[in-house]
Amino acid sequence: MQRSLLLWMSNKAEAKRRRATKGEGHSRGTAVGEHRQATAKKRRLWKTEEKKHRWAVTVGAWAHSPLLKTVEAGWLTGYPDGTVRPNAPLTRTMMAMIIAKALELQPGDAQQVSFADAEDIPAWGKAAVEAARSKGLIRGQASNRFNPDATTTRAEAATLILRLLELE
Repeated sequence: MQRSLLLWMSNKAEAKRRRATKGEGHSRGTAVGEHRQATAKKRRLWKTEEKKHRWAVTVGAWAHSPLLKTVEAGWLTGYPDGTVRPNAPLTRTMMAMIIAKALELQPGDAQQVSFADAEDIPAWGKAAVEAARSKGLIRGQASNRFNPDATTTRAEAATLILRLLELE
């Protein structure tokens, strides 16, 4: 679902760009040339960013641009050793951190995390978990447990996306 959402957003941006240049005297040849230059620039930028962020694995071409954008925006900061590990499992704490950064949520009070297993939430993620919880984006599982180290499931990701779309 995330891939579909990203493709939809990418297609929408491309359509907007085409509408903006339509009828402004741009010939097809010029647009193709500009596209090639932009693509070459993206490739150079990607290689630079790849070295800068020490990508731990090769990422499929479809993910390069979205991943780079999340890193540039500061939503995805990676691990202490400088790697990003884009194919690594995403824990519930990591998901809360990414969402909190993407939405620029005000950090919650890390001391007031209301989940029964709050002591298990890593210190680096407590404020983000509380901020996302207070916005109603994430909820506890059975017995009000957050289960911070559990891998985010597709169902949880889909639910989060729907909550994000309903957020005002």
